[in-house]
Amino acid sequence: MHSAYSEFRCSILFLFANFQYISTAIAYSISKPFRKNLFTNFPFLISILVSIGLSCYLLMYPCTFIARWMKLDIDDIDFWYRIVLLVAAVVNGIVVWVLERVFIVGLIAPAEQF
Repeated sequence: MHSAYSEFRCSILFLFANFQYISTAIAYSISKPFRKNLFTNFPFLISILVSIGLSCYLLMYPCTFIARWMKLDIDDIDFWYRIVLLVAAVVNGIVVWVLERVFIVGLIAPAEQF
């Protein structure tokens, strides 16, 4: 049985998970087999920017048609809560990227050379 609260939680989880997928894709783009700067892969960069834009749009202010079509129950979410979710997504992305940069590229990759 679905309740309004359950649909609200699923909508928030979906919207936040979009940002986590994007941050993971960015963080893992520096590992094998790529090991190139993000800006050298133009199609990947465009898809990341479009994904970030669409995710921000869906989180902050989607039109009613799209929200209904995607079954997003976010009408009652306060604007400041949306800002908090966006900031949390940005902080999560930075943490994931730094951990990948420091631990995988900085510590593990040099150890594999021996």
